[in-house]
Amino acid sequence: MTTDEIIDYYANLLPAEYRSQPNAYATIQTLAALGLFPQGGNVVTDPQTGDPLFNNGQLVIDSPYGELLPLALQKAFDIQTAVGQQLDYLAKPIGAKRSGYTLSGQWVTLGDSDFRLLLQAAGAKNFLRATTKAITTFVSQFFQGLLRVTDNLGMHMTFTYLSSLGSHIWIELFISQGFLPRPLGVSAGEVIIGTNFFGFRTSTTPPPSWVRPFCLSMAPVHSSTPLLLSTDRVAP
Repeated sequence: MTTDEIIDYYANLLPAEYRSQPNAYATIQTLAALGLFPQGGNVVTDPQTGDPLFNNGQLVIDSPYGELLPLALQKAFDIQTAVGQQLDYLAKPIGAKRSGYTLSGQWVTLGDSDFRLLLQAAGAKNFLRATTKAITTFVSQFFQGLLRVTDNLGMHMTFTYLSSLGSHIWIELFISQGFLPRPLGVSAGEVIIGTNFFGFRTSTTPPPSWVRPFCLSMAPVHSSTPLLLSTDRVAP
């Protein structure tokens, strides 16, 4: 709704017998305009250049009332465009903080860009229905390629951070500030740091793509997987 439409809406709430009375209608319009904290007439600008528009030498004004303060504040605190203290204000109900400890124990303060990413992820986590499927989708949406969740069964989950320390500070603060989601009653406090993994495997199932195996053997082997399996060794 435009400013004029909002003001007329309140004036039209008058009982029918007063709605046709000019003075009564104008009085409600005036009170409504004051209640909406009008900020003065807004100058219409060219969307390409940002220069004011003129009509017959007069500035083009979108409304004699101008922009409403509540609507202006709403735009100011849009998480997509908010900056500085506006983001700090939005962080309070989310429960996130701009400063904190990284996973290596370093105290850091996020800039607006990274803080915005933290707030978006933390805010979404607060509304997350913490099932294994929902958590997996959440991790894929906000941390694709950087964080992995594994259901170990037995009421335990593992989160694996797949990036070098210090490369994604906002994710480290997301973890250190306790935002990792987990179903009720499931433990999930373990975070593995690093990008390279080494281990031995006896299963014939190919490993996940993010595992980078290494093997060394003096005996000839025949394997369809990148891992040396116990069944692959050829006896001399």
